[in-house]
Amino acid sequence: MKPKVIGVVGRNGSGKDEVLNHLQEQCGIAVVSSGDVVRDIAEKEDIYPTRENLHDISLRYMRERGNDFVARKLIEKIERNDWPAVGVSGVRSPHDVEAFRGHFGDRFRLVAVRVWNPRLRFGRIRSRGSTRDPRTWDAFSEQEQAEEHHFQVSRTLQEAEITIDNSGAMSQLHQKIEASPIWNWIC
Repeated sequence: MKPKVIGVVGRNGSGKDEVLNHLQEQCGIAVVSSGDVVRDIAEKEDIYPTRENLHDISLRYMRERGNDFVARKLIEKIERNDWPAVGVSGVRSPHDVEAFRGHFGDRFRLVAVRVWNPRLRFGRIRSRGSTRDPRTWDAFSEQEQAEEHHFQVSRTLQEAEITIDNSGAMSQLHQKIEASPIWNWIC
């Protein structure tokens, strides 16, 4: 039987990984990331994994191998394992959603993680201190525009069956996850 798969979509700094980390810790799901697929390619091609370089790799592979390339690689990884439930971090485009829904059918759910205030997301990004994240508001805004242009994140957010607002504290996010339909479905 195919596993249950939760795809998580959200803008940078929205808390996608935190949602999956909580489900992993509390429910024991496996977690895979679209970013890992692209970082593996960067490593094989000896390209330093800045956010810009990773976007360039994503776009190149999408052009050369299809818009759903990353999703197909993740589906292959999921199928190679015997996981009863899997969370996918970094679902971005409608092509990703189509690939997952086409393969897993009613065993796939898309969850949108929203933070309505972009300045709050920017602050969270700054506080995590990752070298791949933008350091200025202007760079953050440019990145947002580029991701929307290349991946149509706003369209993908609209395709979610479940939306979780992450505009509050971490404890509030955990409460919202546990009160959402995804909790009973996966745990």
